[in-house]
Amino acid sequence: MSRKYNPDHYHNSTNVLLRFIEGRRTWAIINALHIDEHEDVLDIGCGAGNMLEKIPGMRTGIDLSDTMIERSRNKLGDDVTLLKMSAENLQFEDESFDKIICSEVIEHVLHPQKVLKEIARTLRPGGLAAVSIPNERLIARTKWLLQHSGLRFLMKNQGETNVEDVDNEWHLHQGSMQLFEQWNRGLLPIVRTDKIPFHLLPFRYVFLLAKPHT
Repeated sequence: MSRKYNPDHYHNSTNVLLRFIEGRRTWAIINALHIDEHEDVLDIGCGAGNMLEKIPGMRTGIDLSDTMIERSRNKLGDDVTLLKMSAENLQFEDESFDKIICSEVIEHVLHPQKVLKEIARTLRPGGLAAVSIPNERLIARTKWLLQHSGLRFLMKNQGETNVEDVDNEWHLHQGSMQLFEQWNRGLLPIVRTDKIPFHLLPFRYVFLLAKPHT
């Protein structure tokens, strides 16, 4: 799947709408975290390095896919620490990072709550984490409407042949705001929720989580 779906095809898509949505999601995450160049930053599921290349700080990216790690390394060079690692079992000490990014990841893993527990464990007191998920129901409904209104071309993205599919074939969970709140229950407080690209058209949710000072 990581070879089939290249994140670059979304962030730099020839489809203006897709590129706009990805740009809004990236901006919302960076804007919410206010990353300082002296902070330790972790990107969980860093993919092709699209987020890491836009942020300052002492950057670390992890991904379970060799293909994604290679894409990130080609994009970022030696300026970023890149490690192959499971999001459900982070090989870092407690309270290692000031800021954590986990964007469009937890819908792909078997146990999303484990990922959120690891974020809570490795985030320093006073630190922030930005987690984004797709709004699967709205996305599926929009795809269906486009298919049946003669506007299928608005779904097309470079490098993909499955524009007819309503469901994403490698999402293990049907993401929603309610489901995220369930996964996150008892972990980190949600201090802000951004709806992407617009409040009335939330194809993505970006949750800002804060770890209280002890």
